[in-house]
Amino acid sequence: MIHVIDAVLVPSDVVLPVHLNIWETLGARGFNSLRDALLATRLNNLFDTRDTTFKYTLFAPTDAAFAAFDTAGLTLQEITDTLAFHVLSGEVYSANITNDMVHLDINDKYKRFNIYAGPVYTINGLVNIVLSGVDIVATNGTPFSPLIFLLLLLLMSL
Repeated sequence: MIHVIDAVLVPSDVVLPVHLNIWETLGARGFNSLRDALLATRLNNLFDTRDTTFKYTLFAPTDAAFAAFDTAGLTLQEITDTLAFHVLSGEVYSANITNDMVHLDINDKYKRFNIYAGPVYTINGLVNIVLSGVDIVATNGTPFSPLIFLLLLLLMSL
């Protein structure tokens, strides 16, 4: 009997090397709208680098989240600020997020996490996000994605 699968099974004691940075990881996983927005705001420069000195955590909205987000009437600076809201300084793994945890974003503004029943979180009390997987590691940080830390509504709430 054969079962066809869409991934290679890796034993838990095998650690695979990380070769892609956040920018490349977003491309490989199909975050086209986010990449377009990062390019337009020049925030892509944070992630499209081989420099591993600075680490980031990116809450990566899906293409569906971007499709539901109306940018009409927003300035480029407001869109840049909205995207910057999704980026934390340093690597923050989902297992390390605790209730009332506070962490700095790339603009040195604090973000407070709150955890509610089940895998529901808020950031600065703005919107519910759902933890639906685990972290994806890149050479220069951790991009949370729909398979990782799903932010379906964050952009729509700002």
